[in-house]
Amino acid sequence: MVVWHVTVNGIPACTSPAVTADERLEPPICGSRNRLRVEDYGEMLRARHPDVEVEVVAFGCPMRGE
Repeated sequence: MVVWHVTVNGIPACTSPAVTADERLEPPICGSRNRLRVEDYGEMLRARHPDVEVEVVAFGCPMRGE
């Protein structure tokens, strides 16, 4: 089963300095098996932060040991 993650400028969204505390959703949305949910989160971050690169990727999160 694939776990989808959102990265911001190549690092996990949950640790990105570009993502504010109120944008960090619980449970951590940056890692989910529901790709549509992660895509929605990525779109929200793209709209709020047009100057950063936001990607949805299918690989483990180093912050969670995946």
